[in-house]
Amino acid sequence: MKNVIKKFLNKLKVVCVTLLCMAQTVGAEGIQNSTIATGTRNLIEDITAWMIGISIVVTVLMVVYCLIRRNMADEMDHKKWQQRMTVSLVSGIGAIAASSVINILASYYQ
Repeated sequence: MKNVIKKFLNKLKVVCVTLLCMAQTVGAEGIQNSTIATGTRNLIEDITAWMIGISIVVTVLMVVYCLIRRNMADEMDHKKWQQRMTVSLVSGIGAIAASSVINILASYYQ
């Protein structure tokens, strides 16, 4: 029984050494030129461009809406609409800044 196990282990060693010696290096192209990477990069650029445009339009519409409501409100509601307008303006600027940062970061991968 011991003899059979030793023969099997010797054959296994020979097979492993043979496989290691016959291993070949495969030449592969980098991921930066693959279809997935270039498609994802283009998708990010297109989405950020649309986000910047949409956030500008939505911010302007929200500020105009708050201005109209503020002008129609009484003194108590006047402050609330002023605060809402400020929040809308700051949120719009934040959305534009975030889209710009994403676009800048994506441009480094080109």
